Amino acid sequence: MLLIYCQQISPRLEYIVRHIFEEIFHIDWHLTDQWEQFQNSQEPKIIYGQPVDNYYCITSNQLLFESNIHAIDFSYQMQGDTPVCFVSQEQDLLGFDVFAACFYFLSRYEEYLPSKRDKLNRYLPENSWAVQHHCLDKALVERWIQLFKNKLLELFPEINIQTNIFSFQASYDIDIAYCYQNKGLLLSLLGGCQQILTRQWSKLKDRWNTCCKKIPDPYCQFEYLQHLHEQYHLKGLFFFLVAEHRSRYNKNTSIKNKNFQELIKTISKNNLIGLHASVQDDYYTSIEKEIAFLQQTSNQIITSNRMHYLHLQFLPDTYQTLTNKHIQKDYSMGYVDAIGFRSGSCRSFLFFDLRANQTTPLRIFPLPFMENAFDNIDNQDIIISRIKNIIDEYYQYNGQLVSLFHNQSFGKYASKDWRYIYETILAYIDELCS
Repeated sequence: MLLIYCQQISPRLEYIVRHIFEEIFHIDWHLTDQWEQFQNSQEPKIIYGQPVDNYYCITSNQLLFESNIHAIDFSYQMQGDTPVCFVSQEQDLLGFDVFAACFYFLSRYEEYLPSKRDKLNRYLPENSWAVQHHCLDKALVERWIQLFKNKLLELFPEINIQTNIFSFQASYDIDIAYCYQNKGLLLSLLGGCQQILTRQWSKLKDRWNTCCKKIPDPYCQFEYLQHLHEQYHLKGLFFFLVAEHRSRYNKNTSIKNKNFQELIKTISKNNLIGLHASVQDDYYTSIEKEIAFLQQTSNQIITSNRMHYLHLQFLPDTYQTLTNKHIQKDYSMGYVDAIGFRSGSCRSFLFFDLRANQTTPLRIFPLPFMENAFDNIDNQDIIISRIKNIIDEYYQYNGQLVSLFHNQSFGKYASKDWRYIYETILAYIDELCS
């Protein structure tokens, strides 16, 4: 067991200590504010606070003892190729406050602060400290924890710190299951007229042949994905958009369509089903209806979600709604148009609600990239190389990699050969794990 002394035990401190020692190290630990107990203990022990005598100490920043939210101008310096934040002014264990640094990133503290937003009220990558300091491609939290682990093992070799195992979850957002089929007469006529006006004769021919069932629908790539899953022994996680009404942002197939319902049932036989929560003004009501539909259709209990358009609005509001609707896992913590580690982490973590100053039961799974983030890159080898770099970071720190692709990206209208890219990635991950 590791004993940590601190003059004040706070919810923020308990959260980050539990994350590091339980979820990463898998060791017994105890926080105490009793100095005499700490002095008398024969267990491995450290102080979190100010250095005292010859005890090993992590010099504390005030962040973990506060309950308010305000702009923080913290110092940083480089240790090798890794920037470390909340640098200590004292000679201590690590030279920086690893607890405060990890907490700042995992809690998404910076996202609570006033900042410029896009038209969907999403947090912009350029606001992020990691983007501004050119280290979004590094899993900073895991790197800091690794530095901490190395130091603990150097000081206390008897501590049996466990090693996590790298894992991979293939996931897909099903925004629009069909390109031409199951649209209804009105939408099909409107789509055909638009193709005539814009002289898209090839697509008009595809529309006709698809509706006549002469060729497969270009977006129906589910048999192809299932074949890949069987080849690499994967179980996919499919997030279905099932908005009750069609709108500007929600263009899914009608949930009343029997073929769409059958598609969900078929996919649910061999895969996991999650909610792709639609973009709505009233999330609270819509999410409840969408969960109910998916559960009834898939015959699965829906506990996972990814927001459509990664539509995480001001924290913690969206996450509070998900928690209230019994969602246990969210996969929205990434950027639409940036590649890397939004939360600084390559492992899942419980969400800490800064406003309520408490740990929640909602588990966040970081999202390092989606194919849309590569729209401005034409060279497929560069795309593959950048994705491999992310995978390598996950593998080195035994992370939980979650990929995101859309079904239509594997069809004939995709801007890039995503089939080739995806198959290359899957083969690379399989080789790493073999």
